[in-house]
Amino acid sequence: MVAGRLIILFLLFQINLTAFSQKMNFREVDSTTFAMYNENDWKGLIHYGKQSLWQGIDYYYLRMRLGLAFMETQNYFLASKQFEKAVGYNSASNDAWELWYRSLELSGRHDLKDALEKKMPEPRRDKIAKAKNTFLEMVYMEGGVLANNNFDKNSSVNIMGKDKLYGEQLLYGNGIYGHAGIRLRVSGNLKLYLGYNFLDTEVKKKFQYTTFSAVPNSAVVESWGYSKWYDFPVESNERIFQYKVKQNEVYSNLTYTFRNGLQIVPAFHWSQLNFKVVQARYETETASDTAIFINEGQLTGWFSYNRPLYIFTEENVNTNDYLFSLSLNQPFSVFEAGISAAWSKYDQMEFYQFDGRLYYYPFGNLDFYGLSELRYFKANWDDRLIYNQMLGLKIASWLWTEAGYTHGDLSFTSENYGLTIFSTTDEIKYRISGRLIFPVNKHITLNLRYQLLERKGLYSEARATDPRTYVIKEFDYQQQNIIGGIQWSF
Repeated sequence: MVAGRLIILFLLFQINLTAFSQKMNFREVDSTTFAMYNENDWKGLIHYGKQSLWQGIDYYYLRMRLGLAFMETQNYFLASKQFEKAVGYNSASNDAWELWYRSLELSGRHDLKDALEKKMPEPRRDKIAKAKNTFLEMVYMEGGVLANNNFDKNSSVNIMGKDKLYGEQLLYGNGIYGHAGIRLRVSGNLKLYLGYNFLDTEVKKKFQYTTFSAVPNSAVVESWGYSKWYDFPVESNERIFQYKVKQNEVYSNLTYTFRNGLQIVPAFHWSQLNFKVVQARYETETASDTAIFINEGQLTGWFSYNRPLYIFTEENVNTNDYLFSLSLNQPFSVFEAGISAAWSKYDQMEFYQFDGRLYYYPFGNLDFYGLSELRYFKANWDDRLIYNQMLGLKIASWLWTEAGYTHGDLSFTSENYGLTIFSTTDEIKYRISGRLIFPVNKHITLNLRYQLLERKGLYSEARATDPRTYVIKEFDYQQQNIIGGIQWSF
């Protein structure tokens, strides 16, 4: 019984292998794909056309029919590849040039579309590429609030600990953010983006410390006069300094698109921070009080002691910080792979970052897409891996939505080709994000972004065993960013 089943399976395999290995010929392929094209059998045409290509049959009309089949099934990514091949067979074909251009436009790959204009024959380019403004491509503006519960949750924390000597804590509060940028079409292959960011954040620097002074508790009267006895009660003190961190940034990048779709994107980011540095300096001062009083001669005896004194200083600081990055992107099939490297300097600290990312469009269009990204970040004291995942979905013709999750400490890292820098001393443990995209018309697109950041701060606490050393302790809080943006495309 088992042997009979094996024989049947072997015969079926031989039949299928023979059917697959039957050599197609040009006449058969041409007539079959033409019939499928006339009957609008797009799925059948795609399947049969792929088999033809596997067997080495490749020509202009086959690529055109396959491209149209992919267009009809809304797989614009694979359609563009077919029309590119068709142009390779017949560069004088106006239809192939136009369909290649339209498929890139429908897939949202506008840099590739604009780079294609340069390769088009001039009469066709003048007919297809009807850009009203050949220099200004896009204007973008966004802004919003960065709100957190840090002040409410952590302002009342006892940062002196059980020894009750001294503690200090830096608390970041709410902020406002804004960005404005333009993208210029220097040529069909070369784009220049120029942008400006500002960030205004509330900050509290809190100090808690103890002092003591001599307080008389009794006097002993003798025949010769009297003497005093003292207590030295400890007093708890708190000092809070409130100020703002102001951040002004200038950003630029260049995008050059090669004929094979490869993109190279160098970027530069300059940032100026203005903030205060508040420090406490521990000193002692000598104090004295009456110890005894002698009636004869009206003589007074004194005792002296050293009591703690904290002196606070404030200094306005401006820093000039830089980031340089270089990115490479390469589309293939329904994917786009990219790598980036960045070097940055913040307040005399240097950081290095290396990214690898993969965009994917499973259906060959913008109905559903995703991004998987892995970052390696290195500082003198730290090495990190950060993983970022984003998925996008078309809900309706007027609405797209995106959701993302980032795991790992984002502090001092950058993203979006160095446009966004998380220049904060507080750790960002993870991020949950979402975005709504509203295409109003072909020129105006609105978007609304939300981010939830789980953050961790540190405070220092002195110990009685050695007041010059500190124990570092953690506190956590959540930040919520709500940012709206508008894009004008020309």
